[in-house]
Order: sequence, then structure tokens, then C-alpha cells
Amino acid sequence: MAIIRQNGTAQVRDNFTQAELRSGSWNAPDVWELSDNTLDALQRLREWSGEPIVVTSTLRTPEHNALLSASPTSMHLTGQAIDFKWADPKVHDQMVRKLRNGVVCGGVDGIIWVELYDRLGNKGGGFGWYETFLHIDDRGGEGDDPIMWDLSNNKFDQYDMDTQFNVEALASDDYCQGAPQKGKKKPGLIRVLESIFGGGKFSEDGALSFIDRLTTYLMLIALGITATIIYKKTKK
Repeated sequence: MAIIRQNGTAQVRDNFTQAELRSGSWNAPDVWELSDNTLDALQRLREWSGEPIVVTSTLRTPEHNALLSASPTSMHLTGQAIDFKWADPKVHDQMVRKLRNGVVCGGVDGIIWVELYDRLGNKGGGFGWYETFLHIDDRGGEGDDPIMWDLSNNKFDQYDMDTQFNVEALASDDYCQGAPQKGKKKPGLIRVLESIFGGGKFSEDGALSFIDRLTTYLMLIALGITATIIYKKTKK
């Protein structure tokens, strides 16, 4: 396990410092541990892409995790998980498409999955696709089945990435040879908000929880308007 100091600046991997990997929890401990396997996988993705990566979530405290409506068994609670995205949104979309194509078609883009499997998969690791970020963790142990899940809007293809965490031929030869894709979905709400406001405001820790928060805000606004109307009627 790698030692992370919340106020530290030491280099942890070739392209990542303690400052970049710090916990986003307001009550995070001053010193904590982050999985070496997950860090190695992140570094390999950085090298593979040749493009800067922004880490959006590492360790979460239980209180922080609960506020995000995240899983009570999240790997973020034990320092085994990292959420990340490529710094440039256009590059992020390109890299996600290459990764998804690698899962579906193998080939050159699939080679990275062999290496990620070596670092995470054969230890029961996990890989999650989200609308504005990706998730990696090293859950489980030797012999456990790796998992992959897809909670994105499938912007880039019509295939669901809920599959094994390794290279498998899931698509037709026509698709893998570059045939036009069909059935693409329109960008979801989070992606639209990200494009409007920018700055990754909806990428931190589980952007999915933004929908829950937005619903709460709208309900509070509606209650406020209702209360104002009732108050004005009683004053008449």
C-alpha cells in the first residue's frame, strides 16, 4: 500500500503526486494508504494514453460516502479505488472510445486490457464506466472473478460494457472494422451540465449522486414557492 499524506507533495508514481491523490473528504485522516495495484493500473493508463489524467476521487470517509448516496461497501472506503478522467474533455472521450473498442474488439486497443488484467483483474479487480469519469479498484483476491459495470450513457457505442474484465470478442466483425455505429444514445443530463458549466463540476465522486441532489434542490425550491403562496394568501 502507498502512503498518502493529505498535505504531502511527494511523488507517488511517475505522473502522480500525493497532492493529486489526496482524499476529497473533509474529515479524511492526515495519513492513509492507497492500493499499489490500483495506482499501478492508473499509471499504466497514463502511459498508454500519453495524456494528463485528473484523479477525481480516492479515499472516502463513511460520512462522505453516505452524503454521495454511494454503496456502503464502496472500495473508496478502504483506499482500494480511484476515480479519474483525462484532463481534456475531448481527449477523455477519445480515450474512453479506444478503451471500449478494446474491450469489444481486442486488437491493438485491447492490449491495454491484458496489462490491466495483470494488475487488477487476476486479483478480482473492478472497472466501472461512468458518464464523466472511470473507476478502477483491486477488490477481492487471488482467484476471485473480476467485474466490469457500465453506468455511462453508452455515448460511444451500442454495446453494454457489463462483461468480464478482460479482452473478449463481443462485437461483429463489421463493427470492429469500422462500420457505422447504430443506436447511439444522446448525452445524459450530467454530460450536458458538464458541457455547459465545464470545469468538471459534476465529475467529483459519483456524478450519479448529482441527480439525487438536484431532485432535492428542486423539491426545496418547490416547497419554498408553495410556502410563499400560502403565506401571501393568509395575509389577504
